[in-house]
Amino acid sequence: MVNYLGTNSTGTAVDFYAIFGVGNSSTSISTIDPSGIALAGIQALDAKGEIQDGQLTELKQQLDTKTEEIQSLKERLARLELMLEQTTTGARHFWNRTGLQSEGLPEL
Repeated sequence: MVNYLGTNSTGTAVDFYAIFGVGNSSTSISTIDPSGIALAGIQALDAKGEIQDGQLTELKQQLDTKTEEIQSLKERLARLELMLEQTTTGARHFWNRTGLQSEGLPEL
């Protein structure tokens, strides 16, 4: 058992007991108590790390899904732009053959 050394013989032990709630009394700190607290802290950090690993895996899966969706949308946009270009070009040829004006058609 280690007793607090200082002007107030119970100050640190009282604080330690109040914070962690371990030990036989609030006037002394056992040599094993800090080790137990350290182990509990390590276990809590390990559990937190496992939770964060799970969250990271989930976020990576969401990112992969969004990346696939974006690629699909890019491909769809490219097809639509090609269709628009072909439609506009075809319309210009039609207007030119008929001698009618092609006002209002977008420039390519």
